Amino acid sequence: MRDVKLFGPAITGIRTIYLERSKGKEAKNYVKAEIKERQNQIDRLGYGDFMIFPEGTTTNNECLLMYKRGAFEHLYPVNPVVIKYEGPYLIPTFEAMPAVATLCFAMCVPYGKVTCTVLPPFKPNEYLYENFKHFGKEKPEIFAEAIRSISSEVSGLPKVENQFLPEKLEFKKRIV
Repeated sequence: MRDVKLFGPAITGIRTIYLERSKGKEAKNYVKAEIKERQNQIDRLGYGDFMIFPEGTTTNNECLLMYKRGAFEHLYPVNPVVIKYEGPYLIPTFEAMPAVATLCFAMCVPYGKVTCTVLPPFKPNEYLYENFKHFGKEKPEIFAEAIRSISSEVSGLPKVENQFLPEKLEFKKRIV
């Protein structure tokens, strides 16, 4: 998205953190540090918003993937927002098509529906860690899975363990 005319500068302008998957662990560490710094700024200044898509990718709007730890790593409060797309022809969250093709296709679709459900702020605490320890061994893992479970319940989307990435990449190779 960074290289798409108009969109690239716009999303870079809102301080998007890009994950360069080809750089492996170095890129993940960079993203974790940026997330921590932004969460610290919000905590210190007492205001501001920071949006993270915890699945780390987009899906076909039929399930919730495993959440990445980055958003939950430092145990800051989160304000979950569940976004669900409905439409007859296009689910814009599935990034198998190039961004420009997706945009052109979306402009041709006569209608669609986006539902955003804003949930109350959620601050992790000892009750959560004790009563939901079956979600994981470490606090960030428990926190992430608790938010994922709530999001699943609110959206009606089932949770899945498979990230579908190999299938998505294979599909992308065929259409590009």
